[in-house]
Amino acid sequence: MSTPITKMLKIFSCFLFFLLIHDVSMSQEICQDSMISTEYQKDGEQYFDGFVNENLREGGNITGFLVDNVLEETGIPGLYGFVLLKTDNFGRLIWGRRLSVNMGGIRLTSLRELQDGGILFSGNVEKYGNYYSILGKTDRDGKIKWINFYEENNVFFTITNLIESPGEDIEFSGKSGNDLIVTKMDSLGTHLWTKAYKFEKPQEFFDNFSCSWTRLSDSSCVLGFVFYWNYDIRGLYSKPSLILFSINDKDGAVIKSKVFNSTTKGMLLPVKIENSESGLNVMGEGSLNGDFILNSLFINEGFEITGNLTIRGRPVVNLLFDQSYSSTEEEINCTQSLTGDGNTAYFFSFDKNLKISGFKKFPLKQGFVNLNYYKNGDRANLVTLYSNSLEPHFTIANFPSSFSGNSECFGTDTSSFFSPVSPLTFTTSPAAISQTSFLLNPVKSGIEITPSDYEISRTEDCKEVSICDSIRIKGPETICDPDKSMEFHIEKRMDCLKEIDWDIDSSAIEKMEFQGKDSVKILFEKGWKGGYLRAAIPSCNIRDSIMIIVSGKLPSLNLGADTSLCRDSIVLRAQQGYKDYQWQNGNTDDSMVVYSPGRYWVQVNDGCGESFADTIIVSAPDLYFSAGSSKSICEGDTATLSATEGFQNYRWMPDVSVSDPYRANVNVFPDSTTRYIVSAEKFTGCFVGDSVTVEVKDCPLSIFFPNAFSPNNDGLNDLFRPVISRNPKNFKISVFNRNGRLIYYSERADEGWDGRYKGELQPAGVYVWTCEYSFPRQKPHRLKGELVLLK
Repeated sequence: MSTPITKMLKIFSCFLFFLLIHDVSMSQEICQDSMISTEYQKDGEQYFDGFVNENLREGGNITGFLVDNVLEETGIPGLYGFVLLKTDNFGRLIWGRRLSVNMGGIRLTSLRELQDGGILFSGNVEKYGNYYSILGKTDRDGKIKWINFYEENNVFFTITNLIESPGEDIEFSGKSGNDLIVTKMDSLGTHLWTKAYKFEKPQEFFDNFSCSWTRLSDSSCVLGFVFYWNYDIRGLYSKPSLILFSINDKDGAVIKSKVFNSTTKGMLLPVKIENSESGLNVMGEGSLNGDFILNSLFINEGFEITGNLTIRGRPVVNLLFDQSYSSTEEEINCTQSLTGDGNTAYFFSFDKNLKISGFKKFPLKQGFVNLNYYKNGDRANLVTLYSNSLEPHFTIANFPSSFSGNSECFGTDTSSFFSPVSPLTFTTSPAAISQTSFLLNPVKSGIEITPSDYEISRTEDCKEVSICDSIRIKGPETICDPDKSMEFHIEKRMDCLKEIDWDIDSSAIEKMEFQGKDSVKILFEKGWKGGYLRAAIPSCNIRDSIMIIVSGKLPSLNLGADTSLCRDSIVLRAQQGYKDYQWQNGNTDDSMVVYSPGRYWVQVNDGCGESFADTIIVSAPDLYFSAGSSKSICEGDTATLSATEGFQNYRWMPDVSVSDPYRANVNVFPDSTTRYIVSAEKFTGCFVGDSVTVEVKDCPLSIFFPNAFSPNNDGLNDLFRPVISRNPKNFKISVFNRNGRLIYYSERADEGWDGRYKGELQPAGVYVWTCEYSFPRQKPHRLKGELVLLK
């Protein structure tokens, strides 16, 4: 039992330990991370029991437990109910609710956080000899939304498992005799369907069973339970069997099922079934030849065993008291607690490859009742409940999940308690699961459950602080033997407990193996042109990086072909990946900016004793470039634009109303005055440009046809053609002789008739002409007239 003096001594010892190991300047930037053990007590409560705990998605816990008040005048239990407490990651109370029944009792059986942040809870109610199961829901602030009561033909129905469907529907299971009952309801508590399931082997003994379930990738549910049969002559159970079956989420129909029969005598109760990266993970505990065992069975979604790990505890006579399991994508954590061994909890974790990654031993207090371990990101919680007649209380210990080492408050690293043994073996056979519809609807009990706010005293039982001020990656920066694995590790303060995040470019790596949290061994596949290893503690904004040079596989040093200076500057680049660079002006980077023509060179060192050099000549090119002079055209006409020849990759913009925007010379026919911009490259990366404006005028529209002409080659009126103000569109002119024969036809207004037909000059006289033409944005015209040919 803790006293105020012992608490003060603990806090003082933690504070003194902090002063001894953390001589840190006040001006130094540091990152602190606390490990806190928080204790809760309630004056007037005589008993804590029925402990249920769940980790919340956003961090923190929802904790439920039974509280009992003893009537002072009789000394017998009076009112008892249960409490829900929501706490943050560091044990600070967010809200508390107590649910009570006047002159009756109410116990909690399970909890589940829902997607909307509310809490689903189940329990049992007793009053005046009447027993009911209840299912209720709170909002995220702990306010009661609804509570349903259930009873079934005087057979006690207990709700044991809660789960939420993807669409926010609710499913729960319970036991009624030897039947497993599963119900689906919506988020408002309205029932959708209920089914009863039973394993059909009446010739075998079927006794009390435990059940757990989870959801598969296709949204169906998988349920598992264990039963025992065939008493031996001492009346003990032997060879337990595990049954798995999946059901359709829509109507509860059985999809597939299988029995896993243990070939080893002893007990193996499934405590939890969860989805992991490797498939389903069925975790359980039991006893074997006087020792207790922990077993983790990996089963894929086709119900085939893919992995099996059995851990055996050292021989003890202590009673196995409680257990909890927590799994992530990368590892599985198991916690077992014993009485009689100084009240100690033993924790171990193993990865998805069934490799044990750590052991730890936590101290517990006298009167220990329940324990739960949860991992949430980079934090972990160990929640314990203690109960005795003098000082019922519980604690929440919060610490970094990567914590290792020895601590007065948070246990010591040890591997002396657990050891892997040959895994338990199983045979499989088909399972016959019968299913029937089951009537399970809420009933009116007449019992009133009263919610009330609940306050509880909170003290920090013990606290240790992690200090992180810097990290440094240590390892070879130049690798001369790329066929040999190289190790890199993190240097940091011994009391920095935060986990390191590595950022490693895998494009040039053949094999990479992490050696714990702070070390990695790498075999490089090819040379890097300046590859980096990076590591950081993101929450502290502390980071480090090193450039890795893999020698022997780098390409030859080459500055490229001689080039020209473009405008003001040009960048010369050497290959990345060499250890040292030396340009003629003293620059030590892998690149150099040049502002004037000349001869430039660089010398490099690969870090393994080899040096290389290269030279490049930079000249000054002729960059004169013009788009030509401005143009004026009438509306509907075409202009020719010409840029300076001798460049490449021409581009005219805008590129509408342009014959070919990728040539030096283009024809343009804009509808309105337009500024054209043309760009080109002298060589790759060296751009030039200019612009020219084409003015579009609104020219007057007129056309005149002469009535006589004299084709005698005297330079006066030798051609018959119209006099026009601007070029028409769709122009066609025809000339006919007095016999109606077509002797001239043209579609060009500027061409004209020279008085000849088939090369011979036609006789003087009267001729008839017709003409069809149109101007931009005007209707077509048709004219006819007479023409006199004079000699």
